[in-house]
Amino acid sequence: MKIYGFDLSNPTNKVRYVANALGEKYDFEFVVPFSGDLKNDHYRAINPAEKVPAIVEDNGLTAL
Repeated sequence: MKIYGFDLSNPTNKVRYVANALGEKYDFEFVVPFSGDLKNDHYRAINPAEKVPAIVEDNGLTAL
């Protein structure tokens, strides 16, 4: 699983806390909302709403 987010974002940290509590292994992909990272084509394909966090499962499913 890959979690996309900003480390100062409370919603991102909530997702990370739950993943840690459940013992889920994940990669954290750091995106900076103020730098335009959320507006690039790669991230918009994952989350068209351009918000953090976003989760991509190993099987390709995306959760926003």
